Amino acid sequence: MKRLACILFFLQFCCHMYAEEPVISNHNNRGVKFKYGLEWGMSGNILNYNISTFITDVQSLVQLKSVDPFFHINGEIKAFAGLDVGNRLNVFIAAGYAGIQKNLRFFPIELNGEFFIKPFYFKGGYFHVGGGWGLCENPNHRNALYGRGGYGYRIDIGNGIAMDIKSCLQVSFSHPDVNDKYTGKTVPIANLRQSNSISLNTIISVALIF
Repeated sequence: MKRLACILFFLQFCCHMYAEEPVISNHNNRGVKFKYGLEWGMSGNILNYNISTFITDVQSLVQLKSVDPFFHINGEIKAFAGLDVGNRLNVFIAAGYAGIQKNLRFFPIELNGEFFIKPFYFKGGYFHVGGGWGLCENPNHRNALYGRGGYGYRIDIGNGIAMDIKSCLQVSFSHPDVNDKYTGKTVPIANLRQSNSISLNTIISVALIF
């Protein structure tokens, strides 16, 4: 109880100081600080624009274009490490496992930047942008590219730990399997000439930062 009281008193004191001084002097001279953490999220695939070219079983060349406005949920988990630069900017690298659309999952490696609206003290809102490259789980698929941007809010948990609640839109460029609309079967790799898909996803995630 005594330790909890000390922590509460310290937090109250910091909040009081923060209210009097919009930018705490220590944070004006933060320099560079290392941070790392884990992020869990839910990705909703809401739109896919597909272009595919393939040879049918009767040796005809077919090109298909389609827009798939359906909703499919994927999950994602990432580990990240980066640097707090000054008192507004965070830059980090993340890697993990995620889904783009139905039956298409990959191992992403991305670079992200977070810009806080106010000088942060383990709390506050921020905008984030990022993007990267993904190694597809299926070895028959070419690798994917993607970019994302959105808004997040950081909550101070205590003892140097913070929690982020984040939302964003992601646009990705990938190369999924193609179904032959005449046979209903997946086009063999040997018959596939082109498979390009642009996907739009909404993502909600929670991250723990240490």
